Amino acid sequence: MKLVLENDLRETRQKLKNTAEWAATLEKDSDALKEQVPALEQQLQAAQEQTTTAQGEAEAAMEQLQAVSEHAATAQEQVSALEQQLQAAQEQATSAQGEAEAAQEQLAALQQQVEGGASSQEILQGELDKAREELAAAKEKAVAMEQELGSSRDEVIGLTGQVAAALETLSRVCALAGVKGDADTVAVVGRIEDLMGEVQAAREAQS
Repeated sequence: MKLVLENDLRETRQKLKNTAEWAATLEKDSDALKEQVPALEQQLQAAQEQTTTAQGEAEAAMEQLQAVSEHAATAQEQVSALEQQLQAAQEQATSAQGEAEAAQEQLAALQQQVEGGASSQEILQGELDKAREELAAAKEKAVAMEQELGSSRDEVIGLTGQVAAALETLSRVCALAGVKGDADTVAVVGRIEDLMGEVQAAREAQS
């Protein structure tokens, strides 16, 4: 019986020793962790500040993206309107050219038929000159419209570059902040990508 008690006592003392060593180890680990807490708190604060900054940049990029989108859409509407005006001017120039050619043919025919009809020839010549003036004016208008259209197309091309840069900025900032685009963001980006496709198609068609 005494031997059993001595063994139990020995085991108990060993367990107490092991427990004391374990407690000491835990205390050391706890102290080490406590020393790391300030650094971890600073890292957490820095991460929170970075996230806040990134979210602010994302909002600013979205505002810039929307502004560029509206500007690009307006420029595209202007290009479409100028294209219609240019087409009308070209049709007018073609019509005036046809009238001038018809008047020229009529004058040539009458000059062969009329002998000494100077007054009739003068009237026809005046009509021919008028038709030529209208033709020249129509051609000048068509040239001016083409120049204005080219300027507007250049503006749209420049805006396309701005849109691409804004999209890249938005993507980078959202990735940094871990923010996923909401439905409005996706819709805006989709509209801009469609507009960029239309501009590219217009450039290819023009070239």
